[in-house]
Amino acid sequence: MQLFIKKGLNFNSICGSLGEVKLVPKPKNVGYRPCEYKGIIPNLLVKLGQQIRGGQPLFCDVNDSTKNVVSSVPGIITQIESTANGIVSKIIINPDWDDNYITHERMTLKRVDTLNYGEALGYLKKTGLFPYFRQRPFDKIPNPNKKPKAIFINGMDTNPCALNPMPTVKQQQEEFVLGATMVTKLTNGAVHLCIDSNEDDHYLQTIDGVTTHTISGPHPSGLVGTHMHMLSPLQKGETNWYISALDCVAIGSTMKQGLYARDAYINLAQTVTERQALFRTVIGAQIESLISESYQIKEQRIIDGTMLFGKSCRIDDFLGLYTRNIQIIPEKRNKKLFGWANIMQNLLKPSLQNIDTDKHGATRAMLDPNIYDQVVPLDISIPFILKAIEQQNCKELESLGLLDLGEEDFALATFACPSKIDICSRVREGLNLLESNVEY
Repeated sequence: MQLFIKKGLNFNSICGSLGEVKLVPKPKNVGYRPCEYKGIIPNLLVKLGQQIRGGQPLFCDVNDSTKNVVSSVPGIITQIESTANGIVSKIIINPDWDDNYITHERMTLKRVDTLNYGEALGYLKKTGLFPYFRQRPFDKIPNPNKKPKAIFINGMDTNPCALNPMPTVKQQQEEFVLGATMVTKLTNGAVHLCIDSNEDDHYLQTIDGVTTHTISGPHPSGLVGTHMHMLSPLQKGETNWYISALDCVAIGSTMKQGLYARDAYINLAQTVTERQALFRTVIGAQIESLISESYQIKEQRIIDGTMLFGKSCRIDDFLGLYTRNIQIIPEKRNKKLFGWANIMQNLLKPSLQNIDTDKHGATRAMLDPNIYDQVVPLDISIPFILKAIEQQNCKELESLGLLDLGEEDFALATFACPSKIDICSRVREGLNLLESNVEY
Protein backbone atom coordinates (compact mmCIF):
# COMPACT_ATOMS: atom_id res chain seq x y z
CA MET A 1 0.00 0.00 0.00
CA GLN A 2 1.16 3.53 -0.74
CA LEU A 3 0.40 6.37 1.67
CA PHE A 4 1.00 10.06 1.12
CA ILE A 5 1.05 12.46 4.06
CA LYS A 6 0.20 16.03 3.02
CA LYS A 7 0.45 17.97 6.27
CA GLY A 8 3.68 18.32 8.20
CA LEU A 9 7.00 20.09 8.07
CA ASN A 10 10.13 19.40 6.03
CA PHE A 11 13.39 20.79 7.39
CA ASN A 12 16.12 22.11 5.11
CA SER A 13 18.91 19.83 6.27
CA ILE A 14 22.40 21.32 6.50
CA CYS A 15 24.06 18.13 7.74
CA GLY A 16 26.22 16.08 5.42
CA SER A 17 25.66 12.52 4.21
CA LEU A 18 26.29 9.60 6.55
CA GLY A 19 28.81 7.80 4.34
CA GLU A 20 30.51 4.64 5.64
CA VAL A 21 29.76 3.13 9.04
CA LYS A 22 32.53 4.07 11.49
CA LEU A 23 33.58 1.59 14.16
CA VAL A 24 33.85 3.22 17.59
CA PRO A 25 36.83 2.32 19.84
CA LYS A 26 35.81 -0.04 22.63
CA PRO A 27 34.23 2.06 25.41
CA LYS A 28 35.77 2.00 28.88
CA ASN A 29 32.38 1.66 30.56
CA VAL A 30 28.95 0.36 29.57
CA GLY A 31 25.87 1.51 31.47
CA TYR A 32 22.16 0.78 31.81
CA ARG A 33 19.37 3.02 33.14
CA PRO A 34 16.38 0.89 34.20
CA CYS A 35 14.07 3.93 34.16
CA GLU A 36 14.25 3.91 30.33
CA TYR A 37 12.44 0.57 30.21
CA LYS A 38 8.87 1.70 30.73
CA GLY A 39 6.72 -1.25 31.70
CA ILE A 40 9.45 -2.86 33.82
CA ILE A 41 9.73 -2.26 37.57
CA PRO A 42 13.37 -3.31 38.08
CA ASN A 43 14.32 -6.20 40.33
CA LEU A 44 18.13 -6.34 40.49
CA LEU A 45 19.68 -9.70 39.55
CA VAL A 46 23.40 -8.82 39.94
CA LYS A 47 25.56 -7.38 42.70
CA LEU A 48 28.50 -5.00 42.97
CA GLY A 49 31.81 -6.58 41.94
CA GLN A 50 30.16 -9.54 40.23
CA GLN A 51 31.70 -10.99 37.06
CA ILE A 52 28.99 -11.33 34.43
CA ARG A 53 28.73 -12.89 30.98
CA GLY A 54 27.51 -11.20 27.82
CA GLY A 55 23.75 -11.70 27.51
CA GLN A 56 23.34 -12.28 31.27
CA PRO A 57 20.21 -10.71 32.84
CA LEU A 58 20.93 -7.55 34.87
CA PHE A 59 17.41 -6.93 36.14
CA CYS A 60 13.90 -8.23 35.54
CA ASP A 61 10.37 -7.02 36.11
CA VAL A 62 9.15 -7.40 39.67
CA ASN A 63 5.85 -8.78 38.35
CA ASP A 64 7.33 -11.03 35.63
CA SER A 65 10.76 -12.57 36.22
CA THR A 66 10.95 -13.77 32.58
CA LYS A 67 10.80 -10.16 31.29
CA ASN A 68 14.43 -9.12 31.76
CA VAL A 69 17.14 -6.81 30.43
CA VAL A 70 20.53 -8.36 29.66
CA SER A 71 24.09 -7.05 29.43
CA SER A 72 25.49 -6.44 25.96
CA VAL A 73 29.06 -7.21 27.11
CA PRO A 74 30.87 -9.45 29.62
CA GLY A 75 32.67 -7.73 32.46
CA ILE A 76 32.53 -6.68 36.11
CA ILE A 77 29.75 -4.67 37.80
CA THR A 78 31.59 -1.59 39.07
CA GLN A 79 28.73 0.66 40.14
CA ILE A 80 25.07 0.35 41.11
CA GLU A 81 23.07 3.49 41.90
CA SER A 82 19.59 3.70 43.43
CA THR A 83 17.06 6.46 43.99
CA ALA A 84 16.01 7.68 47.44
CA ASN A 85 13.15 5.17 47.50
CA GLY A 86 15.44 2.23 46.65
CA ILE A 87 14.71 1.81 42.93
CA VAL A 88 17.77 0.93 40.84
CA SER A 89 18.64 3.92 38.62
CA LYS A 90 21.97 2.99 37.00
CA ILE A 91 24.18 -0.07 36.48
CA ILE A 92 27.75 0.43 35.20
CA ILE A 93 29.90 -2.38 33.80
CA ASN A 94 33.64 -2.44 33.17
CA PRO A 95 33.78 -4.67 30.05
CA ASP A 96 36.62 -7.17 29.53
CA TRP A 97 35.84 -7.81 25.83
CA ASP A 98 36.37 -11.56 25.88
CA ASP A 99 34.04 -14.13 24.29
CA ASN A 100 32.31 -15.08 27.52
CA TYR A 101 28.72 -14.96 26.22
CA ILE A 102 25.65 -16.99 27.08
CA THR A 103 24.74 -19.15 24.09
CA HIS A 104 21.22 -19.80 22.80
CA GLU A 105 19.59 -22.05 20.24
CA ARG A 106 20.39 -21.05 16.67
CA MET A 107 17.31 -20.55 14.52
CA THR A 108 16.71 -20.97 10.79
CA LEU A 109 13.67 -19.85 8.79
CA LYS A 110 12.47 -23.45 8.68
CA ARG A 111 12.76 -23.70 12.48
CA VAL A 112 10.97 -20.37 13.00
CA ASP A 113 8.05 -21.54 10.84
CA THR A 114 7.35 -24.31 13.36
CA LEU A 115 7.08 -21.97 16.37
CA ASN A 116 3.82 -21.01 18.02
CA TYR A 117 3.20 -17.82 20.00
CA GLY A 118 4.37 -19.21 23.33
CA GLU A 119 7.58 -20.68 21.90
CA ALA A 120 8.48 -17.50 20.00
CA LEU A 121 7.73 -15.35 23.06
CA GLY A 122 9.76 -17.66 25.30
CA TYR A 123 12.79 -17.43 23.00
CA LEU A 124 12.64 -13.63 22.90
CA LYS A 125 12.36 -13.43 26.68
CA LYS A 126 15.16 -15.92 27.30
CA THR A 127 17.56 -14.11 24.97
CA GLY A 128 16.71 -10.66 26.39
CA LEU A 129 15.24 -9.42 23.10
CA PHE A 130 11.67 -8.84 24.25
CA PRO A 131 12.32 -5.25 25.54
CA TYR A 132 12.89 -4.20 21.91
CA PHE A 133 9.11 -4.33 21.53
CA ARG A 134 6.90 -1.52 22.77
CA GLN A 135 3.17 -1.10 22.71
CA ARG A 136 0.57 1.54 22.11
CA PRO A 137 -1.18 2.74 24.16
CA PHE A 138 1.22 4.05 26.83
CA ASP A 139 4.51 3.61 24.88
CA LYS A 140 5.86 0.89 27.16
CA ILE A 141 7.23 -2.66 26.97
CA PRO A 142 4.18 -4.82 26.21
CA ASN A 143 2.20 -7.15 28.39
CA PRO A 144 3.24 -10.54 26.94
CA ASN A 145 0.04 -12.20 28.14
CA LYS A 146 -2.05 -10.27 25.63
CA LYS A 147 -1.60 -10.67 21.89
CA PRO A 148 -1.48 -7.42 19.92
CA LYS A 149 -4.02 -6.41 17.29
CA ALA A 150 -1.11 -5.69 14.89
CA ILE A 151 2.65 -5.21 14.96
CA PHE A 152 4.46 -2.37 13.17
CA ILE A 153 8.06 -2.58 11.95
CA ASN A 154 9.25 0.98 11.37
CA GLY A 155 11.86 1.32 8.63
CA MET A 156 11.95 5.11 8.36
CA ASP A 157 12.46 8.28 10.38
CA THR A 158 11.63 11.75 9.03
CA ASN A 159 12.97 13.69 12.02
CA PRO A 160 15.62 16.28 11.04
CA CYS A 161 19.08 14.73 10.59
CA ALA A 162 17.73 11.36 11.82
CA LEU A 163 19.08 7.91 11.05
CA ASN A 164 17.64 6.14 8.01
CA PRO A 165 17.73 2.47 9.06
CA MET A 166 17.19 0.87 5.65
CA PRO A 167 20.76 1.08 4.22
CA THR A 168 21.97 -0.88 7.26
CA VAL A 169 19.03 -3.29 6.92
CA LYS A 170 19.85 -3.84 3.26
CA GLN A 171 23.39 -4.91 4.19
CA GLN A 172 21.96 -7.52 6.59
CA GLN A 173 18.98 -8.80 4.63
CA GLU A 174 19.19 -12.37 5.91
CA GLU A 175 19.11 -11.27 9.55
CA PHE A 176 16.25 -8.86 8.89
CA VAL A 177 14.10 -11.47 7.15
CA LEU A 178 14.77 -13.92 9.99
CA GLY A 179 13.85 -11.33 12.64
CA ALA A 180 10.73 -10.15 10.77
CA THR A 181 9.56 -13.75 10.39
CA MET A 182 9.88 -14.20 14.16
CA VAL A 183 7.76 -11.07 14.64
CA THR A 184 4.93 -12.64 12.61
CA LYS A 185 4.66 -15.37 15.26
CA LEU A 186 3.61 -12.87 17.91
CA THR A 187 0.22 -11.86 16.51
CA ASN A 188 -2.78 -13.31 14.71
CA GLY A 189 -3.25 -9.93 13.05
CA ALA A 190 -1.22 -8.04 10.48
CA VAL A 191 2.47 -7.19 10.57
CA HIS A 192 3.05 -3.83 8.86
CA LEU A 193 6.48 -2.83 7.53
CA CYS A 194 6.57 0.92 6.82
CA ILE A 195 9.36 2.34 4.67
CA ASP A 196 10.05 5.52 2.71
CA SER A 197 8.67 5.58 -0.82
CA ASN A 198 12.20 6.17 -2.17
CA GLU A 199 13.52 2.88 -0.78
CA ASP A 200 14.19 -0.20 -2.91
CA ASP A 201 11.80 -2.75 -1.43
CA HIS A 202 12.09 -5.72 -3.80
CA TYR A 203 13.92 -7.86 -1.22
CA LEU A 204 11.22 -7.10 1.38
CA GLN A 205 8.36 -8.58 -0.63
CA THR A 206 9.43 -12.17 0.09
CA ILE A 207 8.68 -12.12 3.83
CA ASP A 208 5.59 -14.24 4.50
CA GLY A 209 3.05 -12.55 6.74
CA VAL A 210 4.52 -9.05 6.41
CA THR A 211 2.72 -6.30 4.48
CA THR A 212 5.01 -3.57 3.15
CA HIS A 213 3.75 0.02 2.96
CA THR A 214 5.60 2.82 1.18
CA ILE A 215 5.03 6.24 2.73
CA SER A 216 5.90 9.69 1.44
CA GLY A 217 5.42 13.22 2.68
CA PRO A 218 6.89 15.59 5.27
CA HIS A 219 7.56 14.87 8.91
CA PRO A 220 5.81 13.23 10.84
CA SER A 221 5.23 10.70 8.03
CA GLY A 222 8.07 8.58 9.47
CA LEU A 223 6.63 8.17 12.98
CA VAL A 224 5.03 4.91 14.07
CA GLY A 225 2.12 6.84 15.61
CA THR A 226 1.25 8.22 12.18
CA HIS A 227 1.40 4.72 10.70
CA MET A 228 -0.86 3.26 13.38
CA HIS A 229 -3.32 6.13 13.08
CA MET A 230 -3.64 5.51 9.34
CA LEU A 231 -3.45 1.70 9.17
CA SER A 232 -4.62 0.23 12.48
CA PRO A 233 -6.26 2.73 14.87
CA LEU A 234 -6.95 1.38 18.34
CA GLN A 235 -10.21 0.91 20.16
CA LYS A 236 -10.57 0.49 23.90
CA GLY A 237 -8.96 -2.75 25.09
CA GLU A 238 -6.76 -3.20 21.99
CA THR A 239 -2.99 -2.88 21.72
CA ASN A 240 -0.52 -2.50 18.86
CA TRP A 241 3.12 -3.43 19.24
CA TYR A 242 5.97 -1.78 17.35
CA ILE A 243 9.66 -2.30 16.77
CA SER A 244 12.41 -0.65 14.72
CA ALA A 245 13.70 -2.32 11.55
CA LEU A 246 17.20 -2.24 13.11
CA ASP A 247 15.86 -4.10 16.14
CA CYS A 248 14.52 -6.76 13.74
CA VAL A 249 18.09 -7.10 12.47
CA ALA A 250 19.29 -7.55 16.08
CA ILE A 251 16.69 -10.27 16.65
CA GLY A 252 17.68 -12.04 13.43
CA SER A 253 21.38 -11.77 14.25
CA THR A 254 20.84 -13.29 17.70
CA MET A 255 18.85 -16.14 16.16
CA LYS A 256 21.46 -16.76 13.48
CA GLN A 257 24.53 -16.65 15.75
CA GLY A 258 23.02 -17.94 18.99
CA LEU A 259 24.60 -14.97 20.83
CA TYR A 260 23.01 -11.74 22.04
CA ALA A 261 23.45 -9.07 19.34
CA ARG A 262 25.30 -6.27 21.10
CA ASP A 263 25.73 -3.83 18.18
CA ALA A 264 24.13 -0.37 18.24
CA TYR A 265 24.04 1.91 15.19
CA ILE A 266 24.14 5.57 16.20
CA ASN A 267 23.69 8.62 13.99
CA LEU A 268 25.69 11.57 15.36
CA ALA A 269 24.79 15.00 13.94
CA GLN A 270 25.97 18.52 14.80
CA THR A 271 24.25 21.51 13.20
CA VAL A 272 26.98 24.10 13.89
CA THR A 273 29.71 22.17 12.06
CA GLU A 274 27.21 20.65 9.59
CA ARG A 275 28.58 17.19 10.34
CA GLN A 276 26.76 13.88 10.35
CA ALA A 277 28.22 10.39 10.75
CA LEU A 278 27.04 6.83 11.42
CA PHE A 279 28.82 4.85 14.14
CA ARG A 280 28.70 1.21 15.19
CA THR A 281 29.26 0.60 18.89
CA VAL A 282 27.71 -1.55 21.64
CA ILE A 283 24.43 -1.06 23.47
CA GLY A 284 25.04 1.04 26.60
CA ALA A 285 28.32 2.59 25.42
CA GLN A 286 29.34 5.93 26.91
CA ILE A 287 28.49 8.90 24.68
CA GLU A 288 32.02 10.29 24.98
CA SER A 289 33.28 7.32 22.96
CA LEU A 290 31.42 8.77 19.94
CA ILE A 291 32.36 12.42 20.27
CA SER A 292 35.93 13.42 19.45
CA GLU A 293 37.54 16.75 20.35
CA SER A 294 36.91 18.06 16.83
CA TYR A 295 33.19 18.39 17.61
CA GLN A 296 33.82 21.38 19.92
CA ILE A 297 30.85 20.86 22.23
CA LYS A 298 31.44 23.94 24.40
CA GLU A 299 28.23 26.00 24.53
CA GLN A 300 26.47 23.10 22.79
CA ARG A 301 23.69 20.85 24.06
CA ILE A 302 23.90 17.09 23.54
CA ILE A 303 20.54 15.45 22.88
CA ASP A 304 19.76 11.76 23.22
CA GLY A 305 17.22 11.53 20.42
CA THR A 306 16.43 14.25 17.90
CA MET A 307 16.18 18.01 18.22
CA LEU A 308 12.39 17.73 17.99
CA PHE A 309 12.00 14.87 20.45
CA GLY A 310 14.84 13.94 22.76
CA LYS A 311 16.31 14.60 26.17
CA SER A 312 19.33 16.60 27.24
CA CYS A 313 22.28 14.47 28.32
CA ARG A 314 25.91 14.76 29.37
CA ILE A 315 28.95 13.43 27.56
CA ASP A 316 29.48 10.82 30.32
CA ASP A 317 25.94 9.42 29.96
CA PHE A 318 25.23 6.09 28.29
CA LEU A 319 23.40 5.09 25.12
CA GLY A 320 19.99 3.59 25.77
CA LEU A 321 18.52 0.51 24.12
CA TYR A 322 16.28 2.70 21.94
CA THR A 323 18.89 5.38 21.16
CA ARG A 324 19.43 5.81 17.42
CA ASN A 325 20.36 9.48 17.26
CA ILE A 326 22.71 11.76 19.20
CA GLN A 327 22.36 15.39 18.08
CA ILE A 328 24.28 18.50 19.12
CA ILE A 329 22.71 21.96 18.81
CA PRO A 330 23.77 25.44 19.99
CA GLU A 331 23.05 26.46 23.59
CA LYS A 332 21.28 29.81 23.25
CA ARG A 333 21.76 32.12 26.24
CA ASN A 334 21.14 35.65 24.86
CA LYS A 335 17.58 36.89 24.47
CA LYS A 336 16.51 38.37 21.17
CA LEU A 337 14.08 41.28 20.79
CA PHE A 338 10.69 39.99 19.55
CA GLY A 339 12.18 36.48 19.51
CA TRP A 340 8.70 35.01 19.97
CA ALA A 341 7.92 36.07 16.39
CA ASN A 342 10.59 33.68 15.03
CA ILE A 343 8.16 30.79 15.26
CA MET A 344 6.40 32.01 12.11
CA GLN A 345 9.71 32.18 10.27
CA ASN A 346 10.47 28.59 11.33
CA LEU A 347 7.10 27.41 10.04
CA LEU A 348 7.31 29.25 6.72
CA LYS A 349 10.89 28.20 5.97
CA PRO A 350 12.11 25.69 8.55
CA SER A 351 15.88 25.26 8.67
CA LEU A 352 18.19 23.48 11.06
CA GLN A 353 20.26 26.67 11.16
CA ASN A 354 17.38 28.33 13.05
CA ILE A 355 17.15 25.60 15.70
CA ASP A 356 18.80 26.09 19.06
CA THR A 357 17.78 25.67 22.70
CA ASP A 358 15.96 29.02 22.92
CA LYS A 359 12.19 28.78 23.38
CA HIS A 360 11.76 32.39 22.18
CA GLY A 361 9.54 33.33 25.09
CA ALA A 362 7.81 31.99 28.17
CA THR A 363 4.73 29.77 28.39
CA ARG A 364 1.53 31.75 27.89
CA ALA A 365 -2.16 31.18 27.18
CA MET A 366 -3.03 29.36 23.98
CA LEU A 367 -3.02 31.96 21.20
CA ASP A 368 -3.99 30.20 17.99
CA PRO A 369 -5.19 26.59 18.33
CA ASN A 370 -5.55 26.29 14.54
CA ILE A 371 -1.78 26.41 14.05
CA TYR A 372 -1.52 22.76 15.10
CA ASP A 373 -3.69 21.70 12.16
CA GLN A 374 -1.11 23.14 9.76
CA VAL A 375 1.60 20.70 10.83
CA VAL A 376 -0.21 17.67 12.32
CA PRO A 377 -1.72 15.29 9.73
CA LEU A 378 -3.59 13.16 12.28
CA ASP A 379 -7.33 13.30 12.76
CA ILE A 380 -7.10 14.69 16.30
CA SER A 381 -7.83 17.95 18.09
CA ILE A 382 -4.85 18.95 20.22
CA PRO A 383 -6.63 21.77 22.11
CA PHE A 384 -9.42 19.37 23.14
CA ILE A 385 -6.87 16.71 24.16
CA LEU A 386 -5.07 19.25 26.37
CA LYS A 387 -8.37 20.33 27.87
CA ALA A 388 -9.37 16.72 28.63
CA ILE A 389 -5.99 16.12 30.30
CA GLU A 390 -6.53 19.19 32.52
CA GLN A 391 -9.98 17.89 33.42
CA GLN A 392 -8.64 14.32 33.91
CA ASN A 393 -11.41 13.04 31.66
CA CYS A 394 -10.37 9.51 30.61
CA LYS A 395 -13.42 8.79 28.46
CA GLU A 396 -12.86 11.98 26.52
CA LEU A 397 -9.18 11.15 25.98
CA GLU A 398 -10.10 7.73 24.61
CA SER A 399 -12.65 9.19 22.21
CA LEU A 400 -10.18 11.87 21.06
CA GLY A 401 -7.73 9.23 19.82
CA LEU A 402 -4.95 9.31 22.42
CA LEU A 403 -4.74 5.51 22.61
CA ASP A 404 -2.55 4.95 19.53
CA LEU A 405 -0.40 8.05 20.05
CA GLY A 406 2.72 8.77 22.09
CA GLU A 407 4.66 11.83 23.18
CA GLU A 408 6.78 11.95 20.01
CA ASP A 409 3.63 12.37 17.88
CA PHE A 410 3.13 15.77 19.51
CA ALA A 411 6.75 16.96 19.21
CA LEU A 412 6.12 18.88 15.99
CA ALA A 413 3.08 20.58 17.53
CA THR A 414 5.24 21.57 20.52
CA PHE A 415 7.85 23.02 18.16
CA ALA A 416 5.21 25.01 16.27
CA CYS A 417 3.28 26.18 19.34
CA PRO A 418 3.46 30.01 19.67
CA SER A 419 2.30 29.66 23.27
CA LYS A 420 5.43 27.61 24.18
CA ILE A 421 3.31 24.88 25.75
CA ASP A 422 5.23 21.65 26.36
CA ILE A 423 2.55 19.50 24.77
CA CYS A 424 4.68 16.33 24.97
CA SER A 425 4.85 16.50 28.78
CA ARG A 426 1.11 17.15 28.99
CA VAL A 427 0.46 14.12 26.77
CA ARG A 428 2.62 11.94 29.03
CA GLU A 429 0.47 13.09 31.97
CA GLY A 430 -2.62 12.07 30.00
CA LEU A 431 -1.15 8.65 29.14
CA ASN A 432 -0.24 8.04 32.78
CA LEU A 433 -3.77 9.04 33.75
CA LEU A 434 -5.25 6.59 31.26
CA GLU A 435 -2.93 3.79 32.35
CA SER A 436 -3.85 4.18 36.01
CA ASN A 437 -7.59 4.29 35.36
CA VAL A 438 -8.18 2.02 32.35
CA GLU A 439 -7.63 -1.75 32.24
CA TYR A 440 -5.32 -2.94 29.41
